[in-house]
Amino acid sequence: MPRELAASDQVFQNTTPKARWQTALDQIRVPLGRVMSRTYFGTAEYSSLPGLPNGEYLVVKFQTEFMNKEAVVETLSLSKAADGWHPLGYLID
Repeated sequence: MPRELAASDQVFQNTTPKARWQTALDQIRVPLGRVMSRTYFGTAEYSSLPGLPNGEYLVVKFQTEFMNKEAVVETLSLSKAADGWHPLGYLID
């Protein structure tokens, strides 16, 4: 299991098969190339997100420049568990 998936939120692990996660990374993230710069854009706190139980969530945004694409917004969603914050989702806009 990729390290990123093993560290992810249990809901994410239960709903995203390893093969689907790897395919998404290969098709979407890999072609962008190396990160040239990443700037923190902001964080929002939520007590609920669509399709998820009530809890503690953070949505963190970054302005990122990749080798093969400029001006991308990366969004990382995290959920809080007893042992800390775990990745729940990752989007590239």
